[in-house]
Amino acid sequence: MDAKPKDELLGGVTKSLVEEDGFKEHLKELAIWEGVHSWNYSHSTSDMTWPAAREYCQEYFTDLVAIQNSEENNYLNTVLPRNPTYYWIGIRKTRGVWTWVGTNKSLDKAAENWAEGEPTPGTEDCVEIYIKRLKDAGKWNNDPCEKRKHAICYLASCKPTSCSGHGECVETIGNYICRCNEGFYGPECEFVEQCATLDVPDQATMGCTHPNGNFSFSSMCDFQCAVGFTLQGSQSLRCNSTGIWTAETPSCEAAKCGSLEIPGQGFMNCSHPFRDFSYNSTCDFSCDKGFELHGSDRFQCGASGQWIGQKPICEVVQCGSLQIPGQGFMNCAHSIGEFNYNSTCNFSCTEGFELHGSDMLECGASGNWTAQTPTCEVVKCKLPDIPGQELMNCSNQIGDFIYNSTCDISCAKASELHGSDRLHCGASG
Repeated sequence: MDAKPKDELLGGVTKSLVEEDGFKEHLKELAIWEGVHSWNYSHSTSDMTWPAAREYCQEYFTDLVAIQNSEENNYLNTVLPRNPTYYWIGIRKTRGVWTWVGTNKSLDKAAENWAEGEPTPGTEDCVEIYIKRLKDAGKWNNDPCEKRKHAICYLASCKPTSCSGHGECVETIGNYICRCNEGFYGPECEFVEQCATLDVPDQATMGCTHPNGNFSFSSMCDFQCAVGFTLQGSQSLRCNSTGIWTAETPSCEAAKCGSLEIPGQGFMNCSHPFRDFSYNSTCDFSCDKGFELHGSDRFQCGASGQWIGQKPICEVVQCGSLQIPGQGFMNCAHSIGEFNYNSTCNFSCTEGFELHGSDMLECGASGNWTAQTPTCEVVKCKLPDIPGQELMNCSNQIGDFIYNSTCDISCAKASELHGSDRLHCGASG
């Protein structure tokens, strides 16, 4: 770069600043001046190649200017002095794409401001702006990078802390604006969208991550139900950019086991800690008097929604069959089934036999008859009292002096029988 007077190298800085403690020192101070809160333009007053122009802008300011809209083109054409060789700006063809070198962004088609017939193909990879040209003023032209022109520099108002780190800082003429990222708002993107605070559903656990603050944009909450409960709704909720959760808060519902039937001749008593016939419900079973339970006397609804237990049934108590006693009769009534609970059996004996034991037996609730099976025993007669010299000759069908036994009576010689000559053992004994 050609040596020039100090005040000729700076096209947008007041003379009083330049005249103080040294040109270079104060240019550096300007480049880091924290009080600057707008995009400030400056230009060199000497010509240089495009690479040298960029080096110059980066050393003393921020970079070669990156023009973002037609307003800036018009503004530069208005405020900058005319230079016969015109001015370099911060756009260059990189890998075949026109790119703003300061922001490393491709040139948007809608933002192009080429002069008529430009850009021309070939190796003209750098761009100048026509300032105060009679034709195409404020328009762009691509030119070989080795040509020498003035440099238009900018001192950015955007700082690393601009827009609170949650937006894109866009330089404007005399100011800047923040284009906030999704979910953020405010002049400096300092506010984040808030979602409603979530409550933990019953029988659930909730785990949340909050990258931008509690229950705010991008917060994620995952839900998991306790054992025996199933999730109703979305497992994961996200706070979106409008401050609305992506779904309603889910709930946990106890696993359902289905209803149970009361067994015939039985009872069922249930408790339901959560809802009818669901997880941890228990049902106790019992039977009517005279019936006994077969299966489980308690069912419990498990975590998988299946009942734990063997199906209960009530079966009538059985007392066992009875045998008809010898020389006897048995007459039974069965209200439920033969020789079951509440069955009754009446007993009697044939003529000449008498009943020993209960004449009626009933099948009880415990499965036992109320007494032992009775027996029929033959009637017995007392031995006849024969006075004097009588002779007795007895014969019977069953045994001595029992029912149907007969005894013939006779007298010794010289004696005379008075009374019946034959005795018979009757049914009354």
